[in-house]
Amino acid sequence: MDIIIDNIALWRGKINDAFTVRTSAIGTRYQDKNGASQVAVKPIYRYAKTYTVKDGKADLRVSLFVRTFSTDAKAVEKKLDQVAKTIKPAQARKVITNPIYTAFEYLNITLED
Repeated sequence: MDIIIDNIALWRGKINDAFTVRTSAIGTRYQDKNGASQVAVKPIYRYAKTYTVKDGKADLRVSLFVRTFSTDAKAVEKKLDQVAKTIKPAQARKVITNPIYTAFEYLNITLED
């Protein structure tokens, strides 16, 4: 599956709670905002952060991540923090209980929303 650029995704919690940044190689395939498949001619950054969603007395750990060309880490982290406040326990349970560890769910929320 191609990366959908600038689209925030929900995943099970990663080991490191801190805001992290990784860089994908030039040549990575992605989908642009119009759904067209492209090949990156510059690095794509993957920003991620783990959050806790309350479900009664239970704490559900999930991560939000986004892949983007943006180098503005502070703005991306702020957006992820805003989106984290909207995660429902049912959404968190869905990604946590998925038996495929690498499974994630795009939220159809972009960095521009």
